Amino acid sequence: ELPDNLKALFRPMAMMVPDYAMISEICLYSYGFTDARDLARKLVKSLQISSEQLSSQVHYDFGMRAVKSILTAAGQLKRNFLEEKEDILVLRAINDVNLPKFTDADLPLFKGITSDLFLGMEVPEPDYMVLVESMQAVCKDLTGRSPTPLSVSSFQTHSMNVQPTKELLAKCIQLYETVTVRHSLMVVGLAMSMKTTVFKVLEYGMCNVKDKERFQDVLMLSLNPKSITIDQIYGNFDPVTREWVEGIGASLVRKCTQMETDPELANKRKWIMFDGPVDAIWIE
Repeated sequence: ELPDNLKALFRPMAMMVPDYAMISEICLYSYGFTDARDLARKLVKSLQISSEQLSSQVHYDFGMRAVKSILTAAGQLKRNFLEEKEDILVLRAINDVNLPKFTDADLPLFKGITSDLFLGMEVPEPDYMVLVESMQAVCKDLTGRSPTPLSVSSFQTHSMNVQPTKELLAKCIQLYETVTVRHSLMVVGLAMSMKTTVFKVLEYGMCNVKDKERFQDVLMLSLNPKSITIDQIYGNFDPVTREWVEGIGASLVRKCTQMETDPELANKRKWIMFDGPVDAIWIE
């Protein structure tokens, strides 16, 4: 409780929870969906039920950020598949955004929730056969690569042969689907659970695939954020010289933007990967 004389200096302010269904409806209409109202309600309801019934995990998010990611994915699918049923497009967007982050125990529960909301709807499997075949081929070539002049990381970090198992390829496809709808993402897991390998296999697979209209070449720049200080990552202001010292992370962003002027590098995807343990300091 504030004193009355102090309280008089502040203006009253009210806050409310945003109407996710209305926001989703407007976004879906703007993407060209005709049955946006019912689809928006199903979308929001699926996230609401999931937040109540699924297990409590640190990385689970069913708020506005998740809604926006699903809407972005639905908009891209609508542009690519104009003749497809709208229910199937929204259901596929929900699955593409949410399934990669769920644990094995929560997957059947989430699929049951979506099957109840979208009765009789089956999402056709997307055709990633060209990318899968390319990743299967590069799994044998993952070792013995020398670093490129543009990469700050050596390709010798995994001196082992990688078996293209079904689980590994599935995670690579999920990573690709997530990259297409998010500007940034985080891959979490236990040590030695092939987190970096998933990035490497997807990078090499997209670089070696022949269908460049669908899959662009990738240039990945990586660093270990725990091996240097926070000032060395983001830069700092020197109090003695009164000069700004640029950090490694900022220099990588600058390097990627400068590549846009190079005709050979402008069409490539640029990934900056902070490959190391998650820390509350550098992640913020």
